[in-house]
Amino acid sequence: MEGQGNAVLSALEEFCAWTAADYAGQDCYLADPKEKKGLAGWREALQFGRGFVLLRRLPIETLREADALEAFAGAVSQFGTVSEPARVVSGSQLAFPMASQPCDLSAFACLGAPPAGLFVNLTSGVSLHNALLGEAEDAVARLYLADDDQLPVFRRRGSKLSVRLERGACGPTPRGRAASLALARAEADALRLELEPGDLLILNNHHILTGCTARAGKLAVFSLRTQLVAVPSQGAGETQSAAAEDASRAA
Repeated sequence: MEGQGNAVLSALEEFCAWTAADYAGQDCYLADPKEKKGLAGWREALQFGRGFVLLRRLPIETLREADALEAFAGAVSQFGTVSEPARVVSGSQLAFPMASQPCDLSAFACLGAPPAGLFVNLTSGVSLHNALLGEAEDAVARLYLADDDQLPVFRRRGSKLSVRLERGACGPTPRGRAASLALARAEADALRLELEPGDLLILNNHHILTGCTARAGKLAVFSLRTQLVAVPSQGAGETQSAAAEDASRAA
């Protein structure tokens, strides 16, 4: 497409870029020696690193479900404001297709898993962007554009990228076909994380696309607002949360 320029279509570098191969054979996703330790390091990983944090096997086995939910809520509140009570989903309700989640951060707390396991699938938005550049540059260019009531899928300031790719963006138009291509690639490239009871997975939804293929088990799903993530916006020097973005679109 004309008028997009190298500044928009150049491949982004290390900001939140990773592939499933980078984590092959790893059970713990907090072992990067470049990261700070503890809460400060986890916040940094969400904002400037891989965009997700996995805390393994928190000791909930002796707790009633209500007490486990309260413990998980206290943990996730260290990363943002919980915008609504946790949704507890199980069985066939667990499955959802790959897409961006509508809030700033999501947290998935595993309350119970079947013997076959419970998997959440993640794709780095930056790596998706860069992979598509090598295969379908026109599609990437279209996804930088707004279309009717759809905001741009890709937005950037400098080396920072925000990715908001929803299922509703797909359709018969050229931009809709570009969104379908991006979602298919995201599903193909996804990192599959097996969650066990006590695991807590926290995601930056401005950088990570998420899906779930499990049909059994139990998850508590938290939605959070936060000022932790700076989102590239249409105006220079501005940031806004996903919630504010949705409100402005509805207005």
